Amino acid sequence: MNSFNPVRSISLTDIRLDDTRFQITVKEENLSSLTRSIKTMGLICPPTVWAADIGFVPVSGFRRIQAVQSFPETEKIDCRIMPADAEMACAMQAVADNAFARELTPAEQVRAVKLLNRFMDPAQMARQSLGIFNRQLNQGFIAALLAVSTLPPEAMILLENGNLGLKPARRLTGYDRETIDVLITIFSQIKASSGKQLDIITCLTEVCKKEHIRPGTLFDENGLQAVLKKDTGDPGQKADQVRRYLSRRRFPNLELTRQNIKSGLGRLLSGKSLRIHLPENFESTVYGVSFDFTSVDEFRNQARVLTSMADHPDLKGILER
Repeated sequence: MNSFNPVRSISLTDIRLDDTRFQITVKEENLSSLTRSIKTMGLICPPTVWAADIGFVPVSGFRRIQAVQSFPETEKIDCRIMPADAEMACAMQAVADNAFARELTPAEQVRAVKLLNRFMDPAQMARQSLGIFNRQLNQGFIAALLAVSTLPPEAMILLENGNLGLKPARRLTGYDRETIDVLITIFSQIKASSGKQLDIITCLTEVCKKEHIRPGTLFDENGLQAVLKKDTGDPGQKADQVRRYLSRRRFPNLELTRQNIKSGLGRLLSGKSLRIHLPENFESTVYGVSFDFTSVDEFRNQARVLTSMADHPDLKGILER
């Protein structure tokens, strides 16, 4: 290994930190702890660089190099040198160095397969994934990650900061650029779980398809803009409001149904300590009921109340919505 990757002391000015072709992790972090560690313990693990035509390109250890560069009295750094004809090996090492240290984030997975795709196809990556990614990846998943890598840079930023999940990102790859741009704009203003993001994508695209309107037209609607511009101070709350707005647009009669059922529940549960759980968005026909009790007698009493509700006209109205 040392004969292939000899450690040499090289000038810091010869390292091209602006060349990030092998960089997998781009999230900026505070280097103060790392800087203190290197000052105290020295550089325990030398960074790896590639001997390019001009200077050296970092392969791994970007943060270590940056930390050492902050030392005004230091001009050189010990690095492991990859030869000029080992660019593919550099790409594999760049991914492996991160993947064997910790699990790669979705954004890092996308960046990794895009880098490796310069040298191997998805089938080759799948065969070698255990040794590169520290986990077995199938060809279909790798192809999906490559598709995500073609999304606009703004989508990758959202994926990096957690405002866009990997599954929603994969869904976005199937739409036209206008739809992608509208959804990216929405997701940049809210904070939603992956499941809610998928709901928003589905509602927006189905409304556009059903009403034969462009995504930009729906996005510009006063109602949606009012939600997006509302200063709630809580991106998660705003996400729920966006989801409800688009859901109502997808199911125009849903709000009327919801109000009718709410009125019926009020009459049905009046004076009772039972709770009826409705299917979300009424897309299912499965209902739930719950109650609290502290003794067998309380349980029997709640069961009698529950049984008595079976003939209540409002229960029939709710179930036959």
